[in-house]
Amino acid sequence: VNAHNEYNSDSTVAEYFGVYWEAYRAKGNESTTNDKTFNCFKNHILPHFGETPLKNITPLLCREFAEPLSKKLPSSSRQVLIYLKAILQDAVNMNVLEKNAMEHVKIPTNNDVRRKKKIAGEEDVFFSNYYNIEELMEFLSFTKKHCPQKIHTFFLLLAHSGLRRGEAFALKWSDINFNKKIISVNKSAAYSTEKKLHLKSTKNHESRKVPMDQDTMNELKHWKAAQQKELSYNNKYIKADNDQFIFENQYNELYNPSTASRWLKSIYSANNLRPITAHGFRHT
Repeated sequence: VNAHNEYNSDSTVAEYFGVYWEAYRAKGNESTTNDKTFNCFKNHILPHFGETPLKNITPLLCREFAEPLSKKLPSSSRQVLIYLKAILQDAVNMNVLEKNAMEHVKIPTNNDVRRKKKIAGEEDVFFSNYYNIEELMEFLSFTKKHCPQKIHTFFLLLAHSGLRRGEAFALKWSDINFNKKIISVNKSAAYSTEKKLHLKSTKNHESRKVPMDQDTMNELKHWKAAQQKELSYNNKYIKADNDQFIFENQYNELYNPSTASRWLKSIYSANNLRPITAHGFRHT
């Protein structure tokens, strides 16, 4: 890079990433998306190519990077390679490079990724990341007996609604229509380095109404009454339904979505249940 901060083909990938990243952030993506993209470069692309001058990146180098990556990261190698191709294309568009070395390197399709997940032994954990009915009953029986009512109700709701953990944590009582047995999902809890803990739109930026069974609605009613007693006992202000989170933290505010993973870790450490992730309840 010369003294005028102009980039050329002698610039390293790490140097060019600086200008690429500023342009990427200016697109106005969700802060959580920016975090995922940045981590993709930080953890995979920059450790491998960071010190390499742009002009020295060849199709062969890219292919040698891509092939083992698909075995090491069967479910996310596609995204890593898409980002590598994108930064090189940006350099071409800015007249820093003449050609994109990734142009003729195969990037796995979504179907390729799904197929890899189904190969026994490769993505076992992913492919069985859900409970059958017997396993779910065993899990919920354990949480009902051994966990606080809030935690039991949270996982019961995940399993019976298909909500994502962030969507469940973002729910307020005004999102529940007990008479019609419907939950309105229109926001999600999220954490990013830029915005910290915050509410954002749902993953697909769409609101939806989720019909529920009577038993789950009854459990939610019981939890609402219990929550009010707990808040009152702890001298916490009981907020109006349009302001009160269904699952509140110790300060009666929004939970970090990662809390669900901590709850699960604690549950699995106390029994022999087969572990799944919080997202696995969505597919149960």
